[in-house]
Amino acid sequence: MLTHSEVQAAVDAANEAEVRTGIQKVSEAAVTFFQARARGFLVRQRLFAMLQHYYDREGQVIRAQAAARGWLVRKRWRRVIQEAFRNRPRLPPISSYSKRHAKAAVAIQRGWRQYKNKLDFEALMRDKEMNLPVVRKYLHLLDLRSEDFEQELLLQNLKADITKSIRLNGQLEKDVDMMDIKIGLLVRNRISVQDVVAHSRTVTYKTTLRRKETFYMNGGDKNKFGGSRSDLEAGDTGTIGLKALRKESRQKLDAYQHLFYALQTEPEYLARLMFAMPQVKTTKFLESVILTLYNFGGNQREEYLLLKLFRTALEEEVRSKVDRLGDIVTGQPMVIKIIVSFNRNGKGQK
Repeated sequence: MLTHSEVQAAVDAANEAEVRTGIQKVSEAAVTFFQARARGFLVRQRLFAMLQHYYDREGQVIRAQAAARGWLVRKRWRRVIQEAFRNRPRLPPISSYSKRHAKAAVAIQRGWRQYKNKLDFEALMRDKEMNLPVVRKYLHLLDLRSEDFEQELLLQNLKADITKSIRLNGQLEKDVDMMDIKIGLLVRNRISVQDVVAHSRTVTYKTTLRRKETFYMNGGDKNKFGGSRSDLEAGDTGTIGLKALRKESRQKLDAYQHLFYALQTEPEYLARLMFAMPQVKTTKFLESVILTLYNFGGNQREEYLLLKLFRTALEEEVRSKVDRLGDIVTGQPMVIKIIVSFNRNGKGQK
């Protein structure tokens, strides 16, 4: 019989032997490769953290680099100047030399800056992408100046003048329309007065003849020369309808114009009206009313509005009458027949 401690000791010994065997099976190259990868990851992590520190302070780094480079350039320049003037003791010091040629240095600097500004401006007008310093240099050109305010004020004044001219033209058009109506009324009244005068002359002449005949015939028929011709000549010379020279006709004409414009631009009304009518009258209604209203698509605007009406009517028919996709082919939709009928003429084919 084995005790619990003996079984546990045997299991532990077997596990230790298995672990040693597994460790021995692992090659040294694999361990070295893993260690190299781990160390590389740690080094890169530290490097990226350091670079991120510099990226966060990029402006400070640039200023420090610029200051360092400037100091190095000045140091190198002083060394060059000292070496150049070392064997020439009679030459004046650097400070006095710079003061003496200050104007020439300023002129050279001015010429270089003008040349550099010219290059930057040409690049700004030519290139699609531009760096920030150049954009910042010419940003002041976008500021509002007195010339901009003057141009804006001039533009507003011109707009006001145009608006006044439009209102004046509209008022003149109304005055011309009223003048046309008054001229028409004047012509109509003049014709009416002439007709009345002529009619009165005719009646007076016939009355005189009738009296003479009655006098000479001694009791003849008094109704023989009645006023039948005068009754035929008398009549209404006025004009009736929308073109009559009256205020009511003018108002009706304006109302019909607004109605036709609303029917053209809002195709929902005609689309619903097409389905409210019997199908036997739809073709006649289309030819006599709808196509006439749109002038058979005579110009681009009327053609566009007519096609818009067809589209709205087709949507209305699909929404109200089509339950399945096959009904469009087998059910013979009314709008498609109308479109085919319109397509048979030359204008519809285009």
